[in-house]
Amino acid sequence: MEENKWISQIKAHWKKGFYVLLLIACVSIWSERLYRRQQHSASHDYLVMRQIFDRFKQAHPIAEESLEVAERVVKKHPQLHPSYDAMLAQYYLAKQDTKHAAAYAHAIIKRTSAFVHPHFSAFAYTTASIINADYDKAYAQALQLEDSVKGDENFEHLRAFNLLRLIFLAQRTGHKDACNEWNITLQGLPSYSSIADLFELGDLSLQDYLKTS
Repeated sequence: MEENKWISQIKAHWKKGFYVLLLIACVSIWSERLYRRQQHSASHDYLVMRQIFDRFKQAHPIAEESLEVAERVVKKHPQLHPSYDAMLAQYYLAKQDTKHAAAYAHAIIKRTSAFVHPHFSAFAYTTASIINADYDKAYAQALQLEDSVKGDENFEHLRAFNLLRLIFLAQRTGHKDACNEWNITLQGLPSYSSIADLFELGDLSLQDYLKTS
């Protein structure tokens, strides 16, 4: 009797069950097709970004249309930001579009700040201020960093680069009297020679460049 009861239930509702199964099958097929379409679209986007990035690395000019595509792709696929934000920041900086360059620079700093020492983040934020042509702010930030790293041998190279930055910023912001002080401090660091070597060009030295800047 119990079996006949279940058989009766199945017979009474078999149409409803059939339509439910049909609906599930249709949704599954549609979902699979949508997933494949999205996967294909993502692969195409990644390929486009790779082609644009390769042209950038080879110093080939990038068309405005390509740049717009690149921005749409990274907006659509946020996971691509770590790979391409630096390229976009450099591109805008080269075009003297400081607003967009600074936006990408800040995004990079914010994303990496949890993984690097605060002193390096501070140096990077000063760079962003320079990109924005906010030299007074950059000078104040560089001064604060100098106070933080002074006497810490672990950040001697960072301090050297920051002192060099202070010299240029002091000249730019009307603090030329401080330039000589920063230069003497810079030359007194053990790491000065290795830093100075980076700026040698033929017979010109870092000090020659500082005198003429």
